[in-house]
Amino acid sequence: MKTKLIQSTILLFIVSFIAKLLSFIIKIQLAKTMNQQTMVLYTLSSSTMIFLITFVQAGLPSTLNTLIAKSKNTISILQNSLFISFFTNTIAIGIYVFTIPYLTNNTLEFNQTPVLFSIIPLLPLVTISGLCKGYCLGKQKIILANSSAITEEVLRMLFLVICYPYVYQSPTLYASFAILSIAIGEIGAILHMLLFMNNTKHISQLFAKKYVSQTQIKEILSYAIYMTSSRFIGSFTHFLEPFLFNLPSHLYLQAHLITTFSYIHAYVLPIITLPSFFTFALSSWLLSSLSYHVAHHQIKQAKKILYYVLGISFSIGIFGSTICYLFPTQLTQLFYNNTQSAYLLKQLALPFAIFSLQSPLSTALHAFDKSKFTVIDTAIGNTIKLLLIIILPAYCGVTSLILAMIISMLFTTLLHAYHVYGLLHNQP
Repeated sequence: MKTKLIQSTILLFIVSFIAKLLSFIIKIQLAKTMNQQTMVLYTLSSSTMIFLITFVQAGLPSTLNTLIAKSKNTISILQNSLFISFFTNTIAIGIYVFTIPYLTNNTLEFNQTPVLFSIIPLLPLVTISGLCKGYCLGKQKIILANSSAITEEVLRMLFLVICYPYVYQSPTLYASFAILSIAIGEIGAILHMLLFMNNTKHISQLFAKKYVSQTQIKEILSYAIYMTSSRFIGSFTHFLEPFLFNLPSHLYLQAHLITTFSYIHAYVLPIITLPSFFTFALSSWLLSSLSYHVAHHQIKQAKKILYYVLGISFSIGIFGSTICYLFPTQLTQLFYNNTQSAYLLKQLALPFAIFSLQSPLSTALHAFDKSKFTVIDTAIGNTIKLLLIIILPAYCGVTSLILAMIISMLFTTLLHAYHVYGLLHNQP
């Protein structure tokens, strides 16, 4: 068992590393080739995009992962998940189209509307891709689910390379095509999983028979609501942040807050979260594995796996944070040919070592059917973040963004750890 676990971990590490490396290269190239206006347009629109993706997916990928790992009737689960997805996409796209004119940030000198419209094709594609990944993970096809990300990033990269000469001179057009490239990548991921799934029987049954039932939908939603609530709160907070930057009375501070927000998300986070590729990949495997052991009352084995994942995740987090703290100027110069964001990278580096624990801790709460704690913890952390963004700019300017991010992240992670410790301590 131990040898198999180590082999699976190494293979998962290699596949996840390649996928994350390609994603990282794309982010670096976008940051290098975008001017400040394009970067601001792309970053602000991305906050809306993340919120909408969270809504249309409705926590179904993680729900499929959990339910399929526990159940033999996968066709019924898939059909009802598709039904829910159709509903969420219809509602989200319908409302979004009518609200786009009101979402455009008034502080921008460029038209953000076309960039916001470019998000629409992505929504149904990312929903289908998420369902496919949830199915693969639930069936313990971990490598297939993660290797699809390689195809996704390769196609996205090719699309950007082909389109770049035609769009780079227009900030609005370039930002729009950068978002459309994500949709192209999702198409690649979907085709990759369908081609290598080797389960055409299930796919044909999916459309040949009708298993849609209110009972199954209620069961799926009972998992999905809790699993998506914490992510929904986080994405909604991220969505609100740019609008809060308009609260300070000084226009200079407003512009400076928006620029710093863009630097953090376009320059700093791609570097500082690079080690988390393995944490997230391992957490996806952890959810199905823990769910299986908990369902079969194998608590001792579940504890061993959780400690194993937490230990590896934290070790990688400490290593990555130390490198970012010691060499912020060198890293930003290497990746972006400038050092404008080096001070932000240094300030955020060490606290993000703790962030490496958040994903496996949250996954453990889901596996123990205590998803309500992830919702409560995330709500507390993000409420603190919004309050700090509202209150602190008047006293410490753009530093308020850094403080709000660090304090919110620490609160959420420590609350997760407290609840997981309590669960493990009370298990036989």
